[in-house]
Amino acid sequence: MHRAPMARLLALLALCGCLVFYVSAFRNALIDDAFIQLKYSQTLATSATWGFFPDRITNTATSPLNVVLTAAVSLVSPSMIDAVVWLTAFEFLLIFIFLRLIAATLFGEQYFCALAFVGLTTNPLLLSTIGLEGVLFTLWMVASLYFFVSQRCLVLAATLGFLTLTRADGFLLFAVVVVVLPVPMKTKCLFALVYALVLAPWHVYSWIHLGSIIPDTMKIKVHQRAWSESMTFSHGPLLYLRAFPLAATFAFGMLPFGVLALGRSDRRVRAVLVVLAAYGILHFIAYSTIGVPPYHWYYVQQVVPCVLIGALGLSCLFRRTAAVARLRRVVLRVGVFAPAAGILVIAYRDGFQIREMPIHSNWATHDTYKTMGLWLRDHTAPSDVIFCAGEIGTMAFYSDRYLINEFSDMNRISESLVNGTYNRLPIVGPLIRINYYWRRMQEPRPDPRYMLRGAAVSNDKKVRIVKESIKTWDVSSTFMDWLVPDRTMFYSFKAL
Repeated sequence: MHRAPMARLLALLALCGCLVFYVSAFRNALIDDAFIQLKYSQTLATSATWGFFPDRITNTATSPLNVVLTAAVSLVSPSMIDAVVWLTAFEFLLIFIFLRLIAATLFGEQYFCALAFVGLTTNPLLLSTIGLEGVLFTLWMVASLYFFVSQRCLVLAATLGFLTLTRADGFLLFAVVVVVLPVPMKTKCLFALVYALVLAPWHVYSWIHLGSIIPDTMKIKVHQRAWSESMTFSHGPLLYLRAFPLAATFAFGMLPFGVLALGRSDRRVRAVLVVLAAYGILHFIAYSTIGVPPYHWYYVQQVVPCVLIGALGLSCLFRRTAAVARLRRVVLRVGVFAPAAGILVIAYRDGFQIREMPIHSNWATHDTYKTMGLWLRDHTAPSDVIFCAGEIGTMAFYSDRYLINEFSDMNRISESLVNGTYNRLPIVGPLIRINYYWRRMQEPRPDPRYMLRGAAVSNDKKVRIVKESIKTWDVSSTFMDWLVPDRTMFYSFKAL
């Protein structure tokens, strides 16, 4: 092997090691929804069942591809958390490789790669999705951009298919690309066919075996109200700017630099800008129209385009700068060492112990939920059914008990899905009936023996609830302390 390829390989291995160390710093701060997917991965890896528990299926995992990949990596890793760390680090490494390819194709220089890689690996919102599908979605988006600028249409179609298997709203990027793609209509039809063929196996399996082409999570989230009836997706940016002003500002901070690319004469750069901007805007309009809650991981579809657009603008500026050679060395070095610098900045805020993600909306920290889950494991029988009113993912993962709500028990949502009011509408009704054609109620579980409920209450009401409870836990987080500063957050566990 020649010296140069060997040096590049060693550099990539070193970067991968740094990324593993970097991502490991967040292993004790994973958000609760990440553990919903981890619970699916755990069940898939140990019992080949798609669901929360080994003895029945559910269909509330938003990202089938992320669940499958995490389950696969867990087979060779010490734990499910280690699988998340290894998989995320490898995804970041692949993002770096595709960014290098994009930079070489568009600019013949590596400014864009360094700037975009720094922007993504240190972005507070993207980091806060570790364990979810945010980084995997970013990988497929960056890979799609490379195949788009290199005009490899069929590979691009397959990549967009994997993007959509990671999150269903990846379809919106496919819709943008198929319009912008400068190819004949015949090629676009073949493009759409390849895209559909990538999606078909999973969706046929999901339709027949899981009882729905789309996850039940869509139904849950559309009708769910997180903190108030009026707080929906369009309110999210202002919400997080108020709750996490520094982190939210940095998350979107690269976007203004995108104006530096507007005068760029290169047609491919302009096309990339159009694709990124159109996708981010289209996604924001779609989610605002649906009115889902403003959970922070939904904004990956705006944050990643903002970072990439800003990196494109700065790259165009650097090409017009006189001191190019010196600047190049500085930028590329920053690109390599930025993850280490970023973790120091974030860790300093938490006293070098990262207990919470930079941006989140959980009621409690990972450590608190883990403590509660382990208590449930040690003080209840394996067959006990516990109804959970509140966040469920982390406690279900650590307790290894039957914590049930609409996320973990398909029967609790099947009736409203199959016989809901929308089913009687002229056009929507038949589509819903087709979607749930294979849906069947499963064997009912025994009635819950216990209830675990989270609440934000005044102190006098808390006293009354505590008297009726077997166990209570005071919980708090940066977000909830900001959202309800005049109330006490706690969980109660009582017999039914």
